[in-house]
Amino acid sequence: MLEFLHQTYIGAQLLFWFLGLSWMLGGVCVAIACAGCADYTYGLSFAIFGVVGIQGFGGRRVWSVACLSVCAYLGPWDFRSTGFVRWWSSWATLAIMSGVMWFYRCSPQPAFMKGIQDIGFKKYFTQLELRGGLEEIQKERCLFGFHPHGILSTGFSINGVWSKQFHDHAGHDTQWLVDKVLREDNPFFKVICDLHGRIKSLNKSRLHKLMSSNTNVAIVPGGFEDATAMQFDKDITVLRKRTGFIKYALQYGYRVYPIYTFGESQSHYTFTGLLNFRFWLNQFGIPAVAVFGCPWLPLMPRKGCRVLTYVGQPIDFPKIEAPSKEDVQKWHAKYCDALTKLFEENKKEAGDR
Repeated sequence: MLEFLHQTYIGAQLLFWFLGLSWMLGGVCVAIACAGCADYTYGLSFAIFGVVGIQGFGGRRVWSVACLSVCAYLGPWDFRSTGFVRWWSSWATLAIMSGVMWFYRCSPQPAFMKGIQDIGFKKYFTQLELRGGLEEIQKERCLFGFHPHGILSTGFSINGVWSKQFHDHAGHDTQWLVDKVLREDNPFFKVICDLHGRIKSLNKSRLHKLMSSNTNVAIVPGGFEDATAMQFDKDITVLRKRTGFIKYALQYGYRVYPIYTFGESQSHYTFTGLLNFRFWLNQFGIPAVAVFGCPWLPLMPRKGCRVLTYVGQPIDFPKIEAPSKEDVQKWHAKYCDALTKLFEENKKEAGDR
């Protein structure tokens, strides 16, 4: 079966469905299970979504157990009650998904990673390549900033997280840091991240821990705001106020690589209204986007896209244990200039923009 899917359009399409839909279906399935319990719990079943505002792992466990216990107490205990089977089926589904998210962690599976790399994504796109200063990449004390986020972070995901070519240059211990809600509070995507082994939640303590040990890290500085600001066929990245990663790079004297993906903006048509309101929703970990890509599966990218990811020349940051605001602003400006230069130097090769 794997041989049949290897580097074929059908294989790439199925793989994109599997990975691309995982983050959406997780939240939808939790919501459906909550709705199935809502009548007897007066809607309190939806309180389990409160975990998105809790950072600590232990706190999320306590919250989920409390929510499930209250729901079980309020639920129908007489099997002749209306909706008895439906209600307890929904509760059991919610309990299983809660266990997967907050009580169980899969061990990394190299075979899973290799299987995805063997099937590959290239046949889904007209062109899918990783270019630029790959030979400049080192295997320690590097920070990779991928731009823009787009809708599915195609450059970060396909040409980074799942790319054998990138791993061969950056080292297989590179840590890929993503939003906590997506990484920890989504039953399907969480399992995929566990099996990969090096996709972790982005937070201050983890950055300090990784960078203090000179581990390579990769992030998408624009985050959900990048996705919110996205407009079809316009190259946009939200970076002006994104200075946190610059401060950490200075504290640990990291080598920082700007990375830009052309074609990310051509994957989906997007809703562009209510921008300030949608930026406000981003503060709560909500990716406030409405998109249309593939005609028969709108969340998936449009067919025929060219996705070209360019690795820019690195910037060697000095080590400043307590960088001042001026230090951060100075090196943030250098990073922005390097990213702009990377874009300008390669935009013609990537297609007129």
